[in-house]
Amino acid sequence: MSSEDIGVPRLKEDPADSLECPFCSVTIPWTKKLETAPCPNCSAKIYYPMRLKEYVLYKPLGGGGAGQVFKAFKPGSLERFAVKTLLGERRSDLRGASHIINEGKAGKQIGEHRNLIPVLDFGEDGGIPYILMPFIAGERLDHYIQRKKRLSEMRALNMTKQIVDAEIFIVSKGYLFRDLKPENIILEPNGDLRLFDYGLCIPKSEAAAKDFVPDDFEGSPFYIPPERIVGASEGEYSEIYSLGMILFHMLKGHPYFSETEIGELISKHVNSLRTLSVQGLLKNCSPQLVAMIDKMIARKPDARYLDFASLNKDLDNAIALVSASASVQLRGMKKSGARIGEK
Repeated sequence: MSSEDIGVPRLKEDPADSLECPFCSVTIPWTKKLETAPCPNCSAKIYYPMRLKEYVLYKPLGGGGAGQVFKAFKPGSLERFAVKTLLGERRSDLRGASHIINEGKAGKQIGEHRNLIPVLDFGEDGGIPYILMPFIAGERLDHYIQRKKRLSEMRALNMTKQIVDAEIFIVSKGYLFRDLKPENIILEPNGDLRLFDYGLCIPKSEAAAKDFVPDDFEGSPFYIPPERIVGASEGEYSEIYSLGMILFHMLKGHPYFSETEIGELISKHVNSLRTLSVQGLLKNCSPQLVAMIDKMIARKPDARYLDFASLNKDLDNAIALVSASASVQLRGMKKSGARIGEK
């Protein structure tokens, strides 16, 4: 194993229900699973892994109400995976188990794209539901924004372009992602973005047929479209709303709505939410970009871009304008520098 696995016992082939302490090399019984405990011989703290199908889960990566995610490996392979599952008391949660299976099914049917983390496998093992995905090293977009404070226009637009590419692919497979938020986007070291978590994905036809007021809503209140709050139909325009909120977040450094306004949103006071232009909040951004964001996050769906194809045209134009402006500024700086150097 790699150096990142220090503190994780090594699997023993004989007997198969035993482990080897990584610190003292003593064989210890494999009686604990997915918990940290001292080695019975040297007392060093070690993390006891767990087998699920042919994989070994050995490091918690996070999770919440929809399940826990663990880093995993397949014995004999250097490849690493992410496994989403329900354990402990949650194992008897039939609704949660069904949710994971449905998520796996949606992810598998959507398939592979360079800007998505694909579902490799899903199912149950010993009554435990699971989703298997490749482990992608990177930083969550919300953490990246928090670290950078705010992103440049070009950086934010290039990221948005990648998200649009992923969304166009998802829509082409007949689905709506329905959970666009920075927490569900991984930024790889090479600059590529990957969307993950298909827990709220549903077929487009099902989203369009919605016509009821839910007892509670699904998704982050900072990014969900207003129509979901009132149980109205959703479409590509709903995804575009969420994407506009993410783009604003990248440019401003914080979400569009305050905590107080989110409280109003949760209370379904949708009509009371501010709908003013973002121009006063993004004073350093180009008018074209401000106009695009205004259209993306309009409260009424028919005032937004209705599909990603129409948004993509304005997005390409905005990228071209920002790129041209940056080139002019760069040439001006070089010319100014040359004159200064001649003096």
